[in-house]
Amino acid sequence: MAPKSGAWWRSLQRTLGIDDDDEKGPGESDADFAARILDRYLELNPQGPTAAQTAADNALDRQHAQLISGMDNASREAINRAQIAAQKALQDTRFTFDERMQNARIAADKEMQNLGFTHAEKLQAVEIAAQKALQAERLAQEREFREEDQKIERQKTFTEMLGNDPVRAALFALGISGDPLTGGDPKQNLEALEGAEEFAGQTEQVLGGLLNQGLGADEKARGPVTLGQTGVQGLVPIEKTARTFAQGSGNTRKLLTSAFGVGDNSEGGAGGIDEDEVFRRIAAVTPSGGGKNVVR
Repeated sequence: MAPKSGAWWRSLQRTLGIDDDDEKGPGESDADFAARILDRYLELNPQGPTAAQTAADNALDRQHAQLISGMDNASREAINRAQIAAQKALQDTRFTFDERMQNARIAADKEMQNLGFTHAEKLQAVEIAAQKALQAERLAQEREFREEDQKIERQKTFTEMLGNDPVRAALFALGISGDPLTGGDPKQNLEALEGAEEFAGQTEQVLGGLLNQGLGADEKARGPVTLGQTGVQGLVPIEKTARTFAQGSGNTRKLLTSAFGVGDNSEGGAGGIDEDEVFRRIAAVTPSGGGKNVVR
């Protein structure tokens, strides 16, 4: 028969409202068993880890209130110190989970000694602290996994964007979001993808060189091309790029079309234009309408 789980884990199961018939498997450590209980709880609560943590924390807060009910101030302060000491011990990842539990009990006992606490009260104080620490640790892992999945999805999206819209792809890689740049929530704070700054710098350099080809010496002093929160700064009127656009390669036209598609969205900036407008304006200033024959 599988070994019975101890009172600590039974308390965790009751706190989370999990079936008490669940048992530790043969050779399963306390840490693995607790993780399985929390996994089961998250499975039963599809509203997500944040809501799950809130519900579990509320249950633990109720246990804590029951524990200190009727105690004097000195005892309550000792309980609080004991739980803080226990949580600190449980966060020390140099030790195994079972060792951290033992250290938590020792740390809590030091804060509660000589105050007349019963063994049951000491154990319950450590249990509450340990359950909170375990929940926080498990949910931190969940967040880490979600963030890693998000990075993979963003890398995939970047690769897909790169072939058709390289400037917008560079902004996306930098973590810039929100219409009209890359779509999404403009308030979302995304980390830059690996190599994003280097790629954006190369894009700025190449784009700046292409834009300068149709300019006179005075016009070239306008400043560098930069990519940022408001799109592309340093653009020139699109008509100035007609010769470069008409004579350039497919990649040249793609980069220019992408840059003018994003546009300068700062106050007073020209904003972005769609691909049809790009080709229409290039054709309008190309001798003999040659721009109309540019292959997209």
